[in-house]
This record gives sequence, structure tokens and C-alpha cells, in this order.
Amino acid sequence: MMLFQWLVFLAAIASGLPFICRLSMLHPSLHRWPVIAMHIVMACSVAWGGYRGWMHDADFGDLCSVLAPLLWIWISFGNWRDGVPPHFRRPGRSAGSLSEIDVSMLPRVSGGRKS
Repeated sequence: MMLFQWLVFLAAIASGLPFICRLSMLHPSLHRWPVIAMHIVMACSVAWGGYRGWMHDADFGDLCSVLAPLLWIWISFGNWRDGVPPHFRRPGRSAGSLSEIDVSMLPRVSGGRKS
């Protein structure tokens, strides 16, 4: 039975680290609230399952509360490889990136010669 408790605890660690990374990429003013809430709740589920495994009180439900979010990380990894997927952005909000900036416009922005 002790092996099962450690399995739940180690699965929680393996699942918790990607959630820390994902939550650090999400920003409330740029991304949809349901997406942020979903990741927070899944991270809490993982933390609860890990806590129960650490306290040697985990059962099958705790294992499921750790494995379900881990499966979400695995399934959605391809979409998150380059950062937060664009369909998770709030309407009308854009983080912008340097690749979206037209470099030829920079002299005009800084007050340089207007060509």
C-alpha cells in the first residue's frame, strides 16, 4: 500500500511542474478567465492528490485527481509548445511580439526622418 501512496505523490510532482509553467504564462488581462480558472483548479487538484499521497492517505480518487490533469498536459502539449495558444486570448487583447512589428516604421516612432 505504501507504494501506491508514493506513486500518487510522485505523479503529483510530475504533473505539478508543468502547471507551474503554464500558470506563469497566463495573464489575467490577456487571457480568458475560464482558461486561467481551469488551470488553477487543476493545479489545486494535483496539489491535493500530492498532499494526500504525502500523508499516506491517498485512494483511487486522489490518483485520478492527479492523472486527469497530467493527461490534459500531455494532450495539449503540442498547442502550448510555442506559448499560450492564440484561441485562449481575450477578445481584442494581444500580447504582441517582435515578429509582428514592422521594423521599417521604427524611425517614425522615435521621431526620426519621415521618408
